[in-house]
Amino acid sequence: MDNYRSINFETFKNSDPKLAEFCIFAEKYLYQDPITSLMKIRQFGELLAKELAASIGL
Repeated sequence: MDNYRSINFETFKNSDPKLAEFCIFAEKYLYQDPITSLMKIRQFGELLAKELAASIGL
């Protein structure tokens, strides 16, 4: 994703790059394309839920 740097999620890249990618994309396009931004937030939530479930053995 080009050279966009997020103030809010850049440090999150080190711990979970895929989750950070969804957040950064959503933040970048919030005002330009809010529907796509919401879609990325949904993908973030789904992946987070999947990772949390896996971490507790569900």
